[in-house]
Amino acid sequence: MTKTAQTPEIFSSSKTLEPDPLFVRAPVGWTKMPGKGGLGMVALQDIKEGAVIENCPVIIMPVAELQRPDGSGENELGMYAFHWGPEEDETSVECAVVKGGMLPLANHSENPNSDVKQNHPEKLIRWFALRDIQKGEEVTINYATDLWFDNQEET
Repeated sequence: MTKTAQTPEIFSSSKTLEPDPLFVRAPVGWTKMPGKGGLGMVALQDIKEGAVIENCPVIIMPVAELQRPDGSGENELGMYAFHWGPEEDETSVECAVVKGGMLPLANHSENPNSDVKQNHPEKLIRWFALRDIQKGEEVTINYATDLWFDNQEET
């Protein structure tokens, strides 16, 4: 009897592997936005309404740690921090800083096509599509804060 090489089951073409829902690869890319004078996130494929664009691991820290030591405002992390706590609690003393991924690079819009939701048990921010987003379309969020820049919203 001769031995035959067997392909491990995990690599079998008859088995479909489901991706871990916590590690969704963002279907977006960072690019120069024609006519806007800056960079933005665009969909690399069609994204369906409700689809998770990215699950973003976060570091939870006190809001005070986002201030410059001289008291002159927020440090660089402050531009990428999200409120962390019950959504109705605007006085939360904690914030979440995304540990990587594409979400921090999304531009602000008053009419965004995506949004975020906190996942406290897993310390994630889930970034998802509010409506169908077409391939090549800019993917935006509403920063839901006082803007620190001139808002040149598209018309």
